[in-house]
Amino acid sequence: MVVESTDYNEQEKIAVHKWLIGKMLESVPFAKNQKVLDLEVGTGNYTLSIADQVQQIDALHSEEKSLGVLREALKRKGIQNVTVHPAVELYDKLPFEPDTFDIISCRTAIHHVSFSNFPLVLREIHRVLKADGILSIMDAIVSDELKAVWTPLARIREADHHCYYTYFELLELLNNAGFMIERLIPYRIPRNLDEWISKTKDPELGQKIRTIIFDSDIIKKELVIQNLETEDELTILKRYGIERPQPGWRYWYNVAEIIAKKGAS
Repeated sequence: MVVESTDYNEQEKIAVHKWLIGKMLESVPFAKNQKVLDLEVGTGNYTLSIADQVQQIDALHSEEKSLGVLREALKRKGIQNVTVHPAVELYDKLPFEPDTFDIISCRTAIHHVSFSNFPLVLREIHRVLKADGILSIMDAIVSDELKAVWTPLARIREADHHCYYTYFELLELLNNAGFMIERLIPYRIPRNLDEWISKTKDPELGQKIRTIIFDSDIIKKELVIQNLETEDELTILKRYGIERPQPGWRYWYNVAEIIAKKGAS
C-alpha cells in the first residue's frame, strides 16, 4: 500500500498498521481451501492482504462508510472471493452457521463498543469456528494501573472506545470461552502523541487531555512518553516502516497477538 497523504502523522500511523499486518500474516497459516471470517475490518487493509491466499473471506464491520471503501477497493482490484456484509452494531450474534470458518481474525478492534459484550462475542466466535479452526486476535494490552487512567481518556477521545484489556483479563476470557492459547506474541509499538490527541477534533479538549497525560506519572512511566528530535532518536521509528519520521512526542504501547485453537466450550 502506497501512502499518498501529505499528513506525516497520518503516514506514520498507516505505516505502523501496515507493519502490524505483516506480523499477523507471518503468524497465521493461510491456505487456498480455507474460509476466513474477518471481524471489524475497517477499510479492509488486512482483508485485501490475505484475499489471494484463501478460498473465501466474509468481512464484517460496524460502520457502513468504511465498508463502502472496502467494496470500492475490491471492485477496483477485481477481487471476487470477499463477501462484504452490511454493517453490524454488535458482534454478539454472528449471522453464520456453526463450524463454518477455518480462521477468524480480528485486528486492533476488541476495545471498541461493538465488542462491549466480549464474553458473548467469544462464544459466538467459538460457535462458528470449525473444530480445528484458528482464532487470531491482535490488540493493545494495558496494566491494571494504566487501564484505570488511560481508558477514560480514550473514551473522551473516541466515542466508539469501550475498554482495553490486561493480559490476564484477555487470556481468562479466551479460556472461559473454550479457546486454547497456542501463542502469545508481544510487540512494543510507537504512536505519535499529537496525532492520537488530534482525534478529539476539539483543540480545547485536546489540550486538556494533553495536560492530564503529562501530569500522570503512571502514563508517562508505562507509555514511555518521549520527545524524539534528533536524527539518531528518530531512526528507531524506521524499523516500523516509517520512511520520514518527523520530530515530536511519541508514546510506546503494548500490543499482543494471540493465536488460539478451538477447544471444548
